Amino acid sequence: LDPQPDDAILEIGCGNGRWISWIASRVSIAYASDLSWQALAKSPKEISGANRFCADAAYLPVADARLSKILAVDVIEHIPDDQGALYQMARALQPGGRIVITTLVANRPSYTFRLVFDDHVREYDADSLVSLVQQSGLEVRDVFGFYYAPRMIAREIQAVAEKIPL
Repeated sequence: LDPQPDDAILEIGCGNGRWISWIASRVSIAYASDLSWQALAKSPKEISGANRFCADAAYLPVADARLSKILAVDVIEHIPDDQGALYQMARALQPGGRIVITTLVANRPSYTFRLVFDDHVREYDADSLVSLVQQSGLEVRDVFGFYYAPRMIAREIQAVAEKIPL
């Protein structure tokens, strides 16, 4: 994500604020959003440097082209309207801005037993995540796997996309 001092960054699905708390002190403005007020309220100290708000990612209360970067760590798989959420991210992103999305890989390899998450609306492989991001009008710059380097055996994938300036 490479936060810079003049960035305006939003973390979607911030939960207890793990990532945005690290980012907030490095940028001019940080936003922390989650669908759950309980999640936002649990860690006010950790999210103290960010403007917090409760919102559905498919209906972001953020002005057009307001954000330079957006972070969504392990949240896209929980969003019923994933395409709507990505359209909202693209709308709120400045031209040339960057979005980083991570998610568990569908049909991920099992180390000892397969982890199943009942709260996942869906899971993605690299191709389906790239397709979803591209349908929102963003250009995918990079896709890679981690927790194992080769994308085909990764436990998680990350897509980095940018809004192309007109």
